[in-house]
Order: sequence, then structure tokens, then C-alpha cells
Amino acid sequence: PAASLGNVLGSNMANIGMVMGTAAFILPAAFSSRRLVSEGAWLLGSLLLLWWLMADGELQRIDAVLLLGGFVAYNVHLFMGRNRKPADLSTEEASLPKEREVPWRLVLAGSGVIYLGAETVMWAGTRIAEGLGMGDTFLGLTILALGSSLPELFACLTSVRRGDTDMSLGNVAGSNAFNTLAVTGVAGTLSPFGGGEQIDLALSRDLPLCLGFTVLLLVLPSLGLGKWNAFRGKLPGLILLSAYAAYLAYISLAG
Repeated sequence: PAASLGNVLGSNMANIGMVMGTAAFILPAAFSSRRLVSEGAWLLGSLLLLWWLMADGELQRIDAVLLLGGFVAYNVHLFMGRNRKPADLSTEEASLPKEREVPWRLVLAGSGVIYLGAETVMWAGTRIAEGLGMGDTFLGLTILALGSSLPELFACLTSVRRGDTDMSLGNVAGSNAFNTLAVTGVAGTLSPFGGGEQIDLALSRDLPLCLGFTVLLLVLPSLGLGKWNAFRGKLPGLILLSAYAAYLAYISLAG
């Protein structure tokens, strides 16, 4: 359970610090998206819900069900605000040949390759961590979290290359909400957990740090740092990347 909770929190921080930081550094417009505040508020709310439910040091089955309920509510929010432009397509656009439709075979093949790549990183990283005598919490926060965030990183780089800021933001927001609400909720429903020094450490150190990364994601756009010509608008991304590097150094020293 310590590695599982650490993986969720560590992956969330990797998504914000590494993935979103990379997107904002390469494509500063990623911080101009009007969806940032709305989606960031959901991420912050989901973490506060997890903290409140685990305030007693345990995640009971009823707590896990509430997390899953939050995930359902988040998806309802997404569905209600979905882009309705496809319904307004002209007759000519609506009659595009099938070759222009979503290439599901490539989607499935690409997903499989990403999965195998992430599994390889986690397999090798886990054995390195075990060989160095690293604990489960550290393993979940670093090696497993980085492996979990690799698909988000490459999907984000692809969306940045295409100039799609909403896609890069949705990638991070959706992944973090899924981690906090669905992954933790399913794990707690199947096997409630709690107690122990590692769980207490995750709640007293790692969850507040994850909240800090989320608040940083929300605050940076309002500071107007992207207007600094010296960095050509890349300062917010640089701050996120630097914060994540500092976090990794801190976790490494703390063991």
C-alpha cells in the first residue's frame, strides 16, 4: 500500500513538474489555456478529498467508494463541457472518407508500445532500487512514478509539437484525476489499507508536497511570468521543472 500511494502521489507530481513543465517550457501558450483554472481546481479538490478521507491514517472501503464517486463526478463535468464542434461540421466535412477517421489500429499499437516501454523502465528501475536497498515509499515516489508518467510525457510532447495546448493540459489533468480518484479508489475498494510508518510519511510529507505542486500549477499563470521577454515566456515551465528536480533531490536525500 505504501508503494501504491507513493506511486499515485509521485506520478501526480511528475505529471505537473516534469510533463507540464516540459510542455510550458517548449510551448509557453500552455499556460494561457482558459481551462487551466477549472481543471486545476478539480485536481486540487481531489487531493483535498483524499487528504480528508485519510486524515485518520486509513483508507476504508467507504472512503474508497467516495473517491470513485468523485471520479464519476469529474467525468460528468468533462462530459457536460465537452467540445460540440463535431456536431456543427459541414456536409462536406461529415462525408470524409474512412481513411481520415481515427486510426484505431495505430492508437492501439501505439498504446501497446508505450505500455511496454513504461513496464521496461519500471522493471529495471525496481531492481536497481531494490539492489540499492531503497524503501517502498521511495520506490513508488520515484521509479514507479517516473515510469507511470512516461506515457503522459510523450503524449504531451506530441500535442506540443502540434501546438495543441488544451491537449497537453487535458493529458495532465485527466491523468492526475484518474490517479487520485480512480486508482486509489479501486485499490482501497479491493483492499482497504492504512496504518504504518510509511503511510504516515506519505500523508505528512508526500501529500502536502503534491498539493504544493498543484497550487503552483494554479498560481503561476496569474503571476504574469510568461510575459518576461528574457525567457521568451518559458519561465513558468522552467520553474516547474526546477521544482521537480529539487523534489527528486530532496526525496533522494531523505531516502
